[in-house]
Amino acid sequence: MRRVLFSLVVVGVVFAIAYGAAASLNVDGGVVQAGGDSVKQCDKDGVSVDYQLKYDDNQKAFVVDGVIVSGIDEACLGKGFNLDVVLTDQAGQSIASGSVSNVGATTRQQVGVTKPGGGKPLAQDVYGVHVAIYRP
Repeated sequence: MRRVLFSLVVVGVVFAIAYGAAASLNVDGGVVQAGGDSVKQCDKDGVSVDYQLKYDDNQKAFVVDGVIVSGIDEACLGKGFNLDVVLTDQAGQSIASGSVSNVGATTRQQVGVTKPGGGKPLAQDVYGVHVAIYRP
């Protein structure tokens, strides 16, 4: 009986270590693109995003004020491409969005976001971000 119990404890510890190690990995799914050839010609290696947070005294919580999209390929700059950002909740539903018309002359763009009825989304409610660079 002791051997069985000891074996179960060892298996549990090994599983916990493996699960903890896997959870700490920084997984990157790579570049996902959709759309026509203009999207692929514009930015072939994808972009990075960072959130701009600020504390909202009225809501007594941090909100997402904007998104910084960086690593935009130079082929997209000043050539009539638009940039759209959509923030989603845990269920994948859109909770805020923003856009920039005619991506400017820098590979780093700041995009302000707002909820459909106005205001900024709570940072704790944001689970995903979707970015599209496209020619309108």
